[in-house]
Amino acid sequence: MPSENRHAELLKLPVNVDFTLEYISDSDYESIETAELTEAEMSVSVFDGAAIDVDEIVKEQILLAVPTRMLCREDCKGICPECGTDRNTGECSCVTNDIDPRWAALKNLTKNLT
Repeated sequence: MPSENRHAELLKLPVNVDFTLEYISDSDYESIETAELTEAEMSVSVFDGAAIDVDEIVKEQILLAVPTRMLCREDCKGICPECGTDRNTGECSCVTNDIDPRWAALKNLTKNLT
């Protein structure tokens, strides 16, 4: 069972996001007669009130800019998934199985072919 004592280094991740979003009224949107949306129309949003809340849109754009795998540095070895040891500072004695269990049945398939 993995340890609950895992630790990670502080990671500073500057996020620089440029995006354009145009708002139009619902009456202007209804007047657009296109069978197919163009790339320019994909960044158009419709509003029907006096104010626009951009919090969710900004949050979404920032989350899309964050890499799916964040590393403390390019040569980061990561943290052991079993014991939580920082592999950059030392080694652990955990035995890791490099085979994804979902693919384990295919390993036996190649044995039968030889």
